[in-house]
Amino acid sequence: MNFEIKGVHYKISEATREQLEKKVARFDRLAESIRDFNVIISKEHTGYTVEIVVNFNWGGEATRINDSDEQLWPLIDIVFDRVDAKISKEKEKNERKA
Repeated sequence: MNFEIKGVHYKISEATREQLEKKVARFDRLAESIRDFNVIISKEHTGYTVEIVVNFNWGGEATRINDSDEQLWPLIDIVFDRVDAKISKEKEKNERKA
């Protein structure tokens, strides 16, 4: 699984990188299914936007989840919870096809 973090108008600090790596570690159980896991954090005037793009090994459309909030850390938690649910759903859907 390739993991990439990108900041748009936001410098990714070491603390942010470590926190995101811990969050992504919970997807290690699905590493054989996930090809790319990209996190994009954007700083805007009113707060932050976090977008996660997941590409699966079986192809198809990438899964995109994004959300915005004034505070970064609670936003990261929310987006990762949504991604976890979406990845589980996509994996189940793919297993039914096989």
